[in-house]
Amino acid sequence: MKKLLSRTAAGLAALTICASFSAVTAGAAEEVLKGDVDGNGVVSAADLVALSAHILGSKTIDETIKANADMNDNNEINVIDFILLKNVFMGAPAAESLKISLEGESIKADEGVIVEGTKATITKSGTYVISGAMTAEAQIIVNTAETDAESVNITLSDVTMTNSSDTPCIMVENADKTKITFNGTNVLTGTVDTAEAATAVIYAKDDLTFTKNSAGTLEINSGAQMGIYCNNDVKFNGGTIKIKTDAAGTETAKADAVKAKGNAEIAGGVLDINAAGDGFKSSKNAVVIEGGKTEIKSGKDAVQGETAVTITGGEIVASGDRGITVSAGNLTIGGGTLLATSTEAVDYSNVVMGENFSNSNTVALALNEQHNKSEVLTIAGKEFTAAKKYQYIFATYPDLAASSANVLLIDGKKAEFTVVPVGK
Repeated sequence: MKKLLSRTAAGLAALTICASFSAVTAGAAEEVLKGDVDGNGVVSAADLVALSAHILGSKTIDETIKANADMNDNNEINVIDFILLKNVFMGAPAAESLKISLEGESIKADEGVIVEGTKATITKSGTYVISGAMTAEAQIIVNTAETDAESVNITLSDVTMTNSSDTPCIMVENADKTKITFNGTNVLTGTVDTAEAATAVIYAKDDLTFTKNSAGTLEINSGAQMGIYCNNDVKFNGGTIKIKTDAAGTETAKADAVKAKGNAEIAGGVLDINAAGDGFKSSKNAVVIEGGKTEIKSGKDAVQGETAVTITGGEIVASGDRGITVSAGNLTIGGGTLLATSTEAVDYSNVVMGENFSNSNTVALALNEQHNKSEVLTIAGKEFTAAKKYQYIFATYPDLAASSANVLLIDGKKAEFTVVPVGK
């Protein structure tokens, strides 16, 4: 959507519905102008904003023009209509989405999706809606041609899948970009005791994005395997995602919740992680957090970046054996509210402050004794709750004054600590 809104005003004004749709008659002979969501007689970027607001529940489309927003004429207004309207601006045809239905021990799909037993394979870019529940092992595979440079847009709508083999529920074998939107309640589960990347509940070899238009929840539960693994960039832009690895309690250290070789980014939504291994990591590149609400409980590193970790916004509570670590770069703080706690000492000498922050907005403390997660932690008047037991604290937020951090309360009682140096 950022790319779309950055187009010139002249280009958008020139793009009227006549270029893509013909008017049709609905109800009492009212003229329907497909895409004119705000009812001003033309289709522009403002209609995308209005449609997004309606889907997310912040503003309702007037009843008299709802037919304009129903791009595929199915008497529903949802994220599929948003994608179809967006395609108009991008020059793509407003083709209807293809449906994949999970029906217990079988899968049914529209023509264009290859179904072999309980495997459904998407072979070309486009929009796909997946719904239903499986009682048998199943897999959704994305495998488009190398020459297909468009996105595969997947909407999960009340989907339930459980695999006990080393087969991912969703496997992106090849695609330029795969974008996942989810509505309703979706639960993907893997129970295998193998922690290799290829057994992750969601495994992508190419870029993977969870979109800002997600209005439901996505729960990912695993045995020993990873929750989400991406060989390129993975981005979280919206919706509520809950990931629990090592659900059986075997304490498998390799059961990371989110692992990427490219950048791992959080821009919006709610991300709730409970991992036996690392929580949120990039093993080759950077972690970037600029929005959203993130809570991590980790048996190893809560947040780990190879080349950098950059935090410029959002609310983050990151609790692990180690809080936030960077293998070969800096931890840059430029905004947001952060509490990182750990049972092991973490070296924060690589912290760099962004232009809106300074060392006075950050504290690192070593407590004299270990404390439990149930105890309310108050730093300079702001309350936090850690996700697991801890002895070391790293905290930052815009209103924090380091000098006032001498007032550290745990369950209302003054705690003893040593101040740890921050920065180079």
